[in-house]
Amino acid sequence: MPPTDRPYVVICPHAGAYYKEWSPHRWAPLIANLLGFGLRVYICGAPNRPPIPAPDGAIFFDLDLVGLAGIVAGARAVIGLDSGPLHLADALGVRTIGLFGATHAKTYGPYGASPQLIFAHAHADRCAHTARHIPGGMADLAVEYERITHAITDTQSR
Repeated sequence: MPPTDRPYVVICPHAGAYYKEWSPHRWAPLIANLLGFGLRVYICGAPNRPPIPAPDGAIFFDLDLVGLAGIVAGARAVIGLDSGPLHLADALGVRTIGLFGATHAKTYGPYGASPQLIFAHAHADRCAHTARHIPGGMADLAVEYERITHAITDTQSR
């Protein structure tokens, strides 16, 4: 297990479908921002997927589901896509920050009571409550790094 001696964030940059994924190079500025606030940043990989580019200080790990649940349970927040790890964090009551550019968060987003921050594509309502997705939606997704960092560092949770 990765060290948990100070607050940390888990980033899960992969999804089961590529169209749900944010461009790999866009993660690095977000990770740098989080590291700048003294948070540890753990990046969970997906099987047979290359690691995303990340600044020094970010720690990559590859865990089975039980190990992932253990590290997610102690996180200050989990940042991810429309994917299993984001829903796992929500089920465990951990703050979730979801990036939904290709699917609609009302349909596929976290449903639990944990604090949430969702970034959605400007045209997401076109696919609300359907299985449709927005082609190229993740490429256009506008994410405010500072807003994410503030949501994580300005919380009383963990």
